[in-house]
Amino acid sequence: MRDVNDIPLNLTKIQRRAAAFWLTVGGTLVLSVCLFLLEQLALAKVVAFAGIILSIATWMSAMMSLCPGCRASFHEGYAPRAWPRFGCAHCGLGFNAPKQGEAKLP
Repeated sequence: MRDVNDIPLNLTKIQRRAAAFWLTVGGTLVLSVCLFLLEQLALAKVVAFAGIILSIATWMSAMMSLCPGCRASFHEGYAPRAWPRFGCAHCGLGFNAPKQGEAKLP
């Protein structure tokens, strides 16, 4: 059973959700532009529409992440200006937090 308070594991989940968002946005954009340049307009439209839907889904997943330290929203708001965030907007817990059993370096 996983510990709810496992901070490094929960921070890794937040990083993966953010990476999934950016990979979805970048991948579908590149693919739809390539299809447009190859004059596959109908397929380019389908890929672009699917990319928009997937981007919204992954964006919502990442933006709803809670900080494992203070249990507040990890990202300050739902605006894109909050990206990329390398630490909690409230308590400042960052992705370089020490793992369990490690001493924190000064």
